[in-house]
Formats: sequence, C-alpha cells, structure tokens
Amino acid sequence: MGWLRDLMDQSDSGCRSYGDLARAALKTTDWPNESRMAERSLASILSKLDRNLETDWLAERVGVQRVLAKILQVPLDDVRAPGLSAPATRGDVRRLRLTSLRFARALDLLEEPLCPGLPAGALFPGLFQGTFWRAPSGSGRSLVARYLEARGTAQVIEAGTFEEALARLPERGPVFIELTGQRSGPLPAPPRAELCVAGDFDPGNLSWQLIESPPVASYLEELVAWVAARLPADGRFDAKRTLSWLREEILPSGVLDGLGAALGLCGIADELGVNTLARRSLRQIAERYARDRLSASLDPETPHAGWLKRNAYDVLVGLGVRLLADSELPWDTSRSLESWLELVPAEHQRAADLEWMRLSLSQVDSNIRPADIDKAAKKTPPGAFRIVRALERAQLLTNTATATGDAAPRFSFGPRWFSNVLRLDSLQALLAGSPSDWGEALLRGHAASSLARELVQELSLRGSRFIDTALELEGHDDAAHAAAIDLTFRASGIALLGGAELAADSLEALWDETIDMRLEFPDLLPCPRIEYPASERDPILSRGTWYLAAFAISAELGQRSGSKHPLLRPWQVRDVTPPLREVCAIIARDLPETERDRPWVLAAFALIGKLRAEIGALGGAETPLFVERPAVILDEVLHGVLTWSTVAGIDSSELGLLALHSLATARAIPFATVAAAIWNAWDDAHRPSDGAQFLAPDAPLRAWFWPHIPDDLLEVLLCDARADNIPYEAFGEAQWRAFLAALDVAETRASDATAFACAPESVLSEALARGIDSPALLTNVWRRAPARAINELVRSFEAEGDSDAPRLRALLESAQDPHFDDLFELFSRQLRLSNLARSKLEIVRHFLHDHVRNRRPRYESAYARLSDIERQLALAR
Repeated sequence: MGWLRDLMDQSDSGCRSYGDLARAALKTTDWPNESRMAERSLASILSKLDRNLETDWLAERVGVQRVLAKILQVPLDDVRAPGLSAPATRGDVRRLRLTSLRFARALDLLEEPLCPGLPAGALFPGLFQGTFWRAPSGSGRSLVARYLEARGTAQVIEAGTFEEALARLPERGPVFIELTGQRSGPLPAPPRAELCVAGDFDPGNLSWQLIESPPVASYLEELVAWVAARLPADGRFDAKRTLSWLREEILPSGVLDGLGAALGLCGIADELGVNTLARRSLRQIAERYARDRLSASLDPETPHAGWLKRNAYDVLVGLGVRLLADSELPWDTSRSLESWLELVPAEHQRAADLEWMRLSLSQVDSNIRPADIDKAAKKTPPGAFRIVRALERAQLLTNTATATGDAAPRFSFGPRWFSNVLRLDSLQALLAGSPSDWGEALLRGHAASSLARELVQELSLRGSRFIDTALELEGHDDAAHAAAIDLTFRASGIALLGGAELAADSLEALWDETIDMRLEFPDLLPCPRIEYPASERDPILSRGTWYLAAFAISAELGQRSGSKHPLLRPWQVRDVTPPLREVCAIIARDLPETERDRPWVLAAFALIGKLRAEIGALGGAETPLFVERPAVILDEVLHGVLTWSTVAGIDSSELGLLALHSLATARAIPFATVAAAIWNAWDDAHRPSDGAQFLAPDAPLRAWFWPHIPDDLLEVLLCDARADNIPYEAFGEAQWRAFLAALDVAETRASDATAFACAPESVLSEALARGIDSPALLTNVWRRAPARAINELVRSFEAEGDSDAPRLRALLESAQDPHFDDLFELFSRQLRLSNLARSKLEIVRHFLHDHVRNRRPRYESAYARLSDIERQLALAR
C-alpha cells in the first residue's frame, strides 16, 4: 500500500480507489483547467504517484495538490509523495519526462530511440569526426546530451565556452560538448576526431565537420505520430488535425522553428484540444497558457494573484520590449534574477506598501476601511520582485542553472514555442511605440534582423502612416534616429517590390531624409550612415538591399521632385558608368535565395530589367550582369536572335531561372517559346556542357524545358546511348514522336522501361507495330494494356510459320501474375496442335513447365494445361 492509499483510508472522503479519487477531483470546480483529462487517465497517474513514479507531474501542479488535499482533508504538505521534493541525483538518467508533453509517458533512454528531428551525426558517437552541430535554442541539444549520457556512449560536457570545455576534456573516448554561453566563433581546430560540439553559432573554421538540424517541415508528420504514440489513447490529442494545424497555421508564422517548439505545441494541442487552438490566434493561445500556468502555481489567497493572472502576459510583453531595446544580449540568453528585475517595465517596478497605507489611514479621519485596502490590493501590481518570482514559479521563466552548471540561478523565457510567440508580440509592441525606441533596438545586433522582417509586415499593413511616424523624429546626430530612418527606407523598398501601395508624399520625404543622411567617401560608392556587422546574416540589412530600395523608391517617385543622385536615382542618366555596374553587382550579390523572400526578389529582377530598358545595357554586350540577364534573354527571344553566350550562366543561382520564368509571365511571353529558343541556342553552339546544367535530364527545373525541346534535337539526344535519366514524364506529343523515331536506330531506348511506363498507349501500340519485342515494352503492355497483350499472343499463335516465335516467347516471359488465368484459358481454347508451328509449341511447353517448377501463382492450372498438351502429343504420336 502506498502513501496515497494510506491518505484515502484515513480520510472520510469516501474515496477507496484511484478511480473514486479521480472522479471526485475532476468534479470539483477548483480542478485546474490545464490539467483537465479523462477520468481513467487521472486514475492511472494517481496509481503511479502512489508508487512514487512520475512524481514530477504532481510537483509542478500546485492546483492539483490543493484539490487532492481538500478532498482527502489533509494538509497540503501531506499530498506530496515522499520522494517528491528530494533532489534528483546525477545517476537518475535513465527515465526522462519531456516537460513539453505533460501527459505523455516518460522516455526510457536506454530502451527507446529519441524523437524525430535530431541529426544522426550528433546521436551516434561513431559518426563524430570533429563535428560541430549548429544547434540553436530549442533544437534538442540538451536532450541529445541526456541520451548519450544515459547510454554511456559518450562523455558529456556542459560549458559556457569552448575554452572551459577544453579544460575538462578527457584524454580519450568520444565526447559531446554542449556550449550554452558562447555566441560566436571562430573555434580552434578540433583537438581530436571523437568530438561533437553543439552551439548556436558558426564555428568559423573549416576543420570542423558542420551539421545542421533538419528543417522542421521535413519530420513534422513523423514527430506528430511519435507524440501520439506516447500520449494516453483517451486524451484530447488528435494527430491528424494537429498535423494540419501545425502545417497550415503555425509553420508560416515562424513560431515553429525547431524540435522544441514542435513538441511544445503538440503538448498544448493535447492539453487544450486542437479544436480550441484552431479558433484562437497565437497571442490568445499564449495568453491562455500564461494564465493557466499562473493559476496552477499561485495561491489564490495571495493579494496579487488576480492581478498577475489578468496582466501577466502584458508584463511579459513589456519585459520582451525592454529586452529587445535595452539589452546587449540575444533574446534566448539566460539571465540572472537581478537582470530580469531590471527589465521589468518602470510602471511595475514598485509595489504599493499596504502596511503603510493601513497605518496611515488608521490615524486620520477616513471613510476607507481596511477591507477596502485589501480589495484594492488585488488590483495593484505586486512589484518587480514578486512579478519575476511568480513568472519563475509558473515556469514562464525557466531556470537553466542545472543545465549550465552555474551556482546562481539563471532564467530565460520558456517554453520554446511560448518564447517565440512572445518575441513576435514584443516586436510588434516595440514597432507600435516610438521610432526612437525601436531605433535603439536596431543598434543591438540581436534584434535588427527580426525588427527588419517585422517592419516589412507593418508597412504592408499600416502603409504610409508608419513612414510618417518615423519621419516625425528629428536629429541626425542620434544613431537611433538614423537607424530607424534607414530601416524604414529599406523596408519601404521591399514593400514596394512586394506590391504594397505607399503614398508618394511620404516616400518623397523618406527619400530626401535618406539622401541627406547618406555617406560619400572619395572614390567609393555611397553608403548608408548606419550599417550592420558582417555577422548579421539577414540580407535585408545588407548594402545591396539598401541600393535596391533606392532603385525601387526612386522608380516609384518617377518625375516627382526630390533629391537627385546619379547612382541611387539612375532612371534619367544617359550613360551606364562603372560605379552603376558595381552597384548592380552588389545588389545581385546580396539577393537572398530563401523561399520567404522570393516574391520581392523576383520583382527586383523585373526592376533591373526596367532600368536596362530605360538607360541601356548594364553589363557588356556579351556578358550581361546576372540581375539583367533574364531581361536580356527575353529581349533576344522576341527578336529571334538569342545566343548561347546570353543564356550561359543563368543557372549560376536558382534565382536566375526563377526570375526568367517570372519575367516571361509578367510580359505575357509563353515560356514554351523561351524554352524552345534556349534549346536551339544550345544546339547552335554545338551543345556545350558549360552553363547548361539546367538543361540536364535530372535538373531540378527540367519540367520547364524538356516539354519544349524541339523534336529533331531530342531525336539526336535519344540516339546517344550516353543520354540517361531522360525526364519522359515531361514529354509532350512532339517529344514522343521523336522517341518513336529514335527506336529505329537506338537499341538502348527500346530497353528503357521508364520510357514505356510514361508513354501514352498510342506510343506502346506504335512500338509494337514497329516490331519492338523488348521486355521493357512488353512488360508495360501487360501492365497498362493487357487486352492488347492478349491480342498480340493470339496473332502470334495464328501467324503461319515461325516468324512470330520470338515475339511469342517475349510476350510469355513478360506476362504479369494477374493475367495467368487468361493465359491458361487461352492455351486450352486456342491451341490446336494440327496447325501450331513446332517452335511455338515448344515455347508454350517450356513456359508452362517453368511456371510449375518455380511455383508461380496458379501453377496448378499451368500443370493442367501442360498435362493436356502432353496428352494430345501422345495421341498424335
């Protein structure tokens, strides 16, 4: 009998079983909403608690403890399992409960594999080859460390910096190092091969073998299935709907950035039900989560419990805004308690001194009663210390000291998905405030990229009002002001390329302000006054994007007044100068290739094409610039003068081909015309290999070109035995005609099973008519047109002499299992020994004999047909 059974037996609650206790608990109005579950599931958990199993589930649910204590009529401390508050020892590493999945069974690290989403190069020490795992927060690096430690396959070192880890490095054996403090490289070369380092930065040293976590979209379905298998069958988790919700609603938001966020959102879908989540915005889900966590961890009788539950999320957003604008450390960095206290917004820093108020009001003639003070206290903020402590107890600030080995506790926002939503809301709140505030945040390297992305969205929603607000600032001497104007300029250019409509007056004022603040150095290109370190990887913050924004805004201004500049506003210049070519080259260099930036990047090619049309060729006559090449190709196609020198190099970046396709669509030029012209230019240049990778049969965009290859050129290619991996699935009618023509001279094509699997049935029929007897053809005829195969058999039987014997043999050898019944019936109905050529009869006999010997499907029927033929032959003899 366990401790929980003892409490039930000693109480007058009437609960004599786990089911009774679960039923009574779930019926109470005090039962926490975030712990709502089926009665059977709670009974199972209570049974485990009684055996001191999974006691951490109860430890983190103060609300559940209160309900159990109330039902059993015992003090709150009595419902804590005997081992509940005992610190976990370092040796207790086998079982791991994922805090993101509160109702899931614990993971046995010795017997079970880890969840999907982790790179194999970090899980198996045999693959350690001086490996560096670029592992941002939430990628599962601590989970991998626990896994390796539990299995004893590698020694684990948790350290703030690589230098600290090296000081503790053992002499031999595989080692996994988790770096929790270091934020940049370069690292020295690996001291030995059996090493894997996980950190959130680039090692900056080619001696390391770099591995990345797989993109979350690639394993999301598998992960959801893994989660479903670990949760109670009678819970709220709906794997199919959860997967759809994550893919369609969460992935596009950027919140689902890795394994930690995915597991956390699956856990919320289990606790609240995906139907509830689908009706709420991400902010509403985060607010509900914060409120539920505080409800479970706060004593409702404390004066400020109600205020915290109502206002905690707004306070968290305020913390986030201060962190972005005032902190030099990145968002995910663990901070001391003192640091968090300093980040609490000023209006919440100090709490009202209730004792002083009671004492003061008791000494004067006042109608305010002490009860009124207590009532008002519930509506006043509790002060910075109590706020931070409440967030800590609710695990909205998670303690990372255990992971890092620090003596003093350090905290960061958690869990990962919640931190990501909070970051988005904090960015929006920051941008909704004074430009001087978010200008300050831009000067912090860790906030600039996210603010730039969010600002583009804000311009799309709020348009010119946002520009006008930024322009209200004054003072070129203020770096925050310059940063705000600079980013507004960049974001406005991108928004215009993306199709946003911005007021010309606002754009003109922004243009003049930016031109006034530009820097000009002798013999150098103009540049913005505020630039960003090379370590900032977001292309929006690059020099090229600044130039591109200048082109986009000045193109939108047209002939309006405003500051002139021969490089930044080049639409009216007469000659293309070397500096202008250099500007265009920098734009091309800094164009991002990510999917999320694709719309405005493709529009940039169209913008450069427009500039070329107005002022002339930006590059040389034979070597157009990368950003103008799509426009040059289309111009030459329209005039029938396309040469391979113009085309070659269009695929040096995937963007080139995508821009060509996009620009052809914008100009209403059928891409079939463009593709055919490119094929002919390649043929005229004697089919070079350099620069023609995009025309290869296995090229990613082959479906854009192979349906339009001229049939005479295709016939030549098909006759070349070296041409393989032909994309037959992209063929049209003209290409299949070329294929049939090649059959007469190219034996390799007649043996190409992939071709006949893709070919229309008319092509199969024509190939049969041409006497092709290859297994590749006949197997596909049996599979796709069995009636035609049977007809060919009958025709072969009925033909006089031995001329059709080879086709008969080939047809029988290519027959498929589902058609054997038809064959055996044909043999008994069709065969007449008197008029069947001896060679054909021998083919049939050998086929039936082999069929029986190999015990193929319906071999009994084959034996019956063979026996019948042998009987007829005996009579004939």
